Amino acid sequence: MVKNRDVIKDVTPLLPDRISYRINNLPQLIKDSIQEIRLRSNKPVILECSQNKTYYLTDKSHTEEFFTNINYILSYKNDLTEIFSKACIYSVYNRQNEISKGFVTIAGGHRMGITGTAVYNNGELINVKDITSLNIRISREFINCSKDLFSKLKEDFSSLLICGKPSSGKTTLIRDIARKLSVDYSKKVCVIDSRNEISATYRGEITNDLGTCDVFSQYQKTEAIVQAVRNMSPDFIVCDEIVIAQEINAISQGVNTGVNFIVTVHCSSVEELMNKPLFKNLLSLNAFENAVILKDRDAPCQIDRIINIKDFTVNNAN
Repeated sequence: MVKNRDVIKDVTPLLPDRISYRINNLPQLIKDSIQEIRLRSNKPVILECSQNKTYYLTDKSHTEEFFTNINYILSYKNDLTEIFSKACIYSVYNRQNEISKGFVTIAGGHRMGITGTAVYNNGELINVKDITSLNIRISREFINCSKDLFSKLKEDFSSLLICGKPSSGKTTLIRDIARKLSVDYSKKVCVIDSRNEISATYRGEITNDLGTCDVFSQYQKTEAIVQAVRNMSPDFIVCDEIVIAQEINAISQGVNTGVNFIVTVHCSSVEELMNKPLFKNLLSLNAFENAVILKDRDAPCQIDRIINIKDFTVNNAN
């Protein structure tokens, strides 16, 4: 599994110098493990890392402990406002579609979650003011992280469910699946990237390696699936986080035209997959051959189990 580049360099230019300096001077092993940078008004800067490690930036370096007598690096209200403005390239209006969903995409495909005071217009969320916290989720691109999955499935690569907890590597894995299908298998692949995490499309440029995929960036999944089926004649449609019944209906339409789907769902076990009503409706399409259960966030993109859905359903019905 090959990591492309030092992705932290995408994020630190947004941060105040006193914060970016400390992050840039952390040991490389810690920088490589950062999953989230959390900034709250008048609170210490927190780094959430793999292996369930949490670090607090200090005036000297960093610590895993939280004490009242340490000089932590704090983030202040003005810092949060400036970071948010930089992330929006000083044009909140042009980022309203993302802001209405609670985040802003940063160059490199990183996503910055936002909390504060909501601003509504005609019942629609159009902005967030008086920002109280930001959460920068670090997106990493791992080329060939799907190699083991392709090896295990061999020629049986049809519609597939990718299941796992948050931060288990679902998005990273389907990104590489899409790339590999399009490049190594010459498949026509449409990527439905409603939150801009798969392609990292930034100012019109796809910054992650998606091979020869066609990308629907920031579309609603239901609309994008229908458009992809009608207009792009895909062999595969790849999309992240199926969460509502309308998305399942759109997938059903695509399945009926012979399109294969690679989709992710948030679940921690096969039992949860089989028992939750939404997932049961997804499985009732009889379109998915296998479900891939990923390990926890400590081993992102790594396979725990591959379940043949039909066999599992039959065996557990007896």
